[in-house]
Amino acid sequence: MRSFSVPLFLLIGSLSCALCPAAHADWTPDKPIEVVIPSGPGSGTDLIGRHVQNILSSKKLVPFPVLATNKAGGGGALGLNYLNQYQGNGHYLYVTSPTLLTSFITGTTSVNHTHVTPLAQLFNEYVVVTVGANSKIRDGRMLMDLLLKEPASVSIGFATALGNANHIAIAGAYKAAGGDPRRLKVVVFKSGGEGITATIGGHVDVNVIGAVAAIPHLQAGKLRAIAITSPKRQPGALAAVPTFMEQGVNATSGQWRGLVGPGAMTAAQTDYWDQILGRLVTTPEWTQILERNSWEPRFLRSAESGKFLDSEFQELKAILGSLGLAR
Repeated sequence: MRSFSVPLFLLIGSLSCALCPAAHADWTPDKPIEVVIPSGPGSGTDLIGRHVQNILSSKKLVPFPVLATNKAGGGGALGLNYLNQYQGNGHYLYVTSPTLLTSFITGTTSVNHTHVTPLAQLFNEYVVVTVGANSKIRDGRMLMDLLLKEPASVSIGFATALGNANHIAIAGAYKAAGGDPRRLKVVVFKSGGEGITATIGGHVDVNVIGAVAAIPHLQAGKLRAIAITSPKRQPGALAAVPTFMEQGVNATSGQWRGLVGPGAMTAAQTDYWDQILGRLVTTPEWTQILERNSWEPRFLRSAESGKFLDSEFQELKAILGSLGLAR
């Protein structure tokens, strides 16, 4: 998956837009805003959606209440189908990740980024490979050795769909170690929370999740992190987690997080959200959330987000094709 580099002109343009006064007042909400979360409570995606909801509300960035709705299932299909019932309606925000693209490429859903309205890219996060507290798997190198000896001997869980960023992360590491990712024994969960529960309970051997969902369980001693997919160790709560790279596996991977709206939104509506989300990412509360969760800030407004998704779609299509997952 692509490294997290952004052309300087995009960053400058996005930040300048974030800080400038409103240029358009053609559209403003006239009823409550709904943040649609395509995963279950307690998942990383859920936490992101709740953070967006809370800041929009507490900082009074919008004139009406902000609600959050969980629509988990079908690798994002349930949430996307719900979102697109409201074509052209600027009152809906959908929390998205590479799953928006990968589920379409693998044939899980019939909706991709061209069927919705890109609104923003918010940040990037890396993927953590975890095991139960009492697991025999000591580290990422041992995991790779077990898989190379017998791929079916280790069950690997992730949410919420085949071919998503979590799947790509572990498949990429295994491929770099010399294995065939198509032979991995994988279990797909409806939400990150379900996968965590199954790992703690010993129902799967390994769980591959975003950093934000892993941190509370690592701190509580219920899970152990044996590898992170970043190119170097991360600060804060993940400082002790070794990278795959330092364990002799030449693999890095991550996932972006953003927001989209229903298809057919107007330019006035996207202008409105460019302004509001630009203000959201400059709040002290948002900065603290990024730092606490080891998230890398990366704000792109609507137009740049659309271009990014076009490019990312082609790259992910090639990656999933090489893994035998593209349909």
